[in-house]
Amino acid sequence: MRRTLSLVLLLLSGPSLAQSEHRGLWMEPLLWESPDSCEYYLDLCEVANLNVIYPCVAWNGEACYPSSILVPVGSGAFDVLGYLAEHAPPVGLDVHPWFSIGPMPFPDLASRNWLASHPELGIRDASGYHAHWMDYGCADTRAWLLSVIQEASGLYDFDGVHLDYIRYPCSGMGCWCDECLAAYDSAYGQSAVPPPDRAAFPTYARFWAFSVQTPTTAQVLAEFNDGAQTWPAIMLNSRGSGMCLLFNWGAARTAGYFGGAVHSVLSSALDSLGSPTDPVAVLDHDGWCTPALGARLDWMGADWFALDPGDVPALSTSTVLICPSAGSPSSALVADVDNWVSSGGSVIFLGSVTGSIGNPQLQQLVGGYGSIEAFEVLVIEPCGTHPWIDVQPPLT
Repeated sequence: MRRTLSLVLLLLSGPSLAQSEHRGLWMEPLLWESPDSCEYYLDLCEVANLNVIYPCVAWNGEACYPSSILVPVGSGAFDVLGYLAEHAPPVGLDVHPWFSIGPMPFPDLASRNWLASHPELGIRDASGYHAHWMDYGCADTRAWLLSVIQEASGLYDFDGVHLDYIRYPCSGMGCWCDECLAAYDSAYGQSAVPPPDRAAFPTYARFWAFSVQTPTTAQVLAEFNDGAQTWPAIMLNSRGSGMCLLFNWGAARTAGYFGGAVHSVLSSALDSLGSPTDPVAVLDHDGWCTPALGARLDWMGADWFALDPGDVPALSTSTVLICPSAGSPSSALVADVDNWVSSGGSVIFLGSVTGSIGNPQLQQLVGGYGSIEAFEVLVIEPCGTHPWIDVQPPLT
């Protein structure tokens, strides 16, 4: 008998009664690529005396089973959930499919992202920016999640579900849509107080990253302060006939969590460094453009395109180049970007470059060297004055 919505609700409300003790194994998606790989891990579970498997069958808006809601992974030829639902119980294993469908990190690929066509189901910050994360404070989003699980339970028998990322991001970002604000008012009897205006400095950040520690030729526009020491947060370096702007943390990944601070500096830099008639080039490093950056540029109304690293030398110097994920750029890529900047181009690094900061050419390009590990909540303070940096009263 197929599981029904009532069973889904039971699974959401508490642990399954089928097993008094769970000895389970959580398996990442790429471990279940074929019947042979499934059999390998089923054998391991049996040898280890496990009684539950938690295969990740849905993540990032994609599914490892036939779904009319989510998009099949790859060609969708192999039905992982169907295979395990049939072959795991005979060897004494309960099947608890693992659904990881909070973050939706492909806003530039509408075919793979529910939020691309349903932005109202995503969290929204106080500035109105729709982030790449499902808002489970919204009734329609919760209904969508139940429809995903109900669809899967209508296809196969399984014994439970593991729900992952059914929360807000850990970067401190909540949702400020009307429905969430109304729910807060109802629950606490008072209106939610929006965060301070973070479009100006000082502001604050919550993140983990390795950052360039010591500036040389770069002008430090803003700096981190953890209460004990300071180091650069935003660096601007003149290199040959061009410019290099470094956001000295994983800003591309966290752009949606920094309110208007990153937005205001990035917007000013794009206006000042590039031609108003040229689109922004986003380096498609390692085969992907960082999702949060793409969503932020779309929200800003910026015209942008993905650029293959091999095409950097031929890029017009009137086009601003953004490197969204530059932790360890290759020596060849560093050389191409540096030569292009020296010839008059402008590059913006929206991510730490410490993975290759030992490269002398990269040090000269960004105007700094060394590495420092930073995490948790940090204050970002302005350094002197610069037209891209708006200043507000100190944070209290």
